[in-house]
Amino acid sequence: MQVSLQALKAFESAARLGSFKLAAEELSLTPTAISHHITNLESRLNVDLFHRQVRKITLTTTGERLAGAISEGFRKIEDALDEITVNGNVLRVASTSSFAALLLIP
Repeated sequence: MQVSLQALKAFESAARLGSFKLAAEELSLTPTAISHHITNLESRLNVDLFHRQVRKITLTTTGERLAGAISEGFRKIEDALDEITVNGNVLRVASTSSFAALLLIP
């Protein structure tokens, strides 16, 4: 299944920060854009990732599981990039977001 890397970033940020507004600030997007990314992700996966209440979001059980997996994946990528930078080499990876979401993140 292919999902947008931008949607995964939006979801991970909102899950970690507990707020669409704070996620939007972190990613330099609008809260509406974050909401759309997450709604599209939920639609694509056919699951609810957040319980939405007035001015409050909490992760569903499925959302908690996905957030943990995505955070771990992003941490592994960051660690690998740090290791490469420490060794004096710089690795630049360019790909489509769908390829990255399908193969690079997992």
